[in-house]
Amino acid sequence: MKQIKKKLKDPIGIFRIALGIVFLFAALYRIFNYPAAVEELNVLRLSTLFIIPIISLEIIFGLLLLLNRFVKGVAVASIIFLASAITWGFVVNGSAIISGISKLFVFNPDATDILLHLIYMIILTLIFINYKEI
Repeated sequence: MKQIKKKLKDPIGIFRIALGIVFLFAALYRIFNYPAAVEELNVLRLSTLFIIPIISLEIIFGLLLLLNRFVKGVAVASIIFLASAITWGFVVNGSAIISGISKLFVFNPDATDILLHLIYMIILTLIFINYKEI
């Protein structure tokens, strides 16, 4: 029980493992649902030649996070990669993103909302466990 409590007091470790799993599942999804990966890049108006490098990065980042290796480097590279993807998404599809912003405030039991709310619950649980009242 003490070990579990100690692990829960290490939110960075929990986030590192969770993100490693997310990266690996994203890569597996693209591998086994290749048409969806093609569509994703088509929507972003990017060449499908990017699919293999994206999958490779997701696998490498996921494994490095799970193995606790080069974590800061992975974090920086992931931040740059994700910030670029978000920025490009706004460039290509900004008006649709802005018009659909209300979806953030309505729970819709689909995979995206469930994952988002699961992340909220993890963060709130870690805050509850680690927060010291002033």
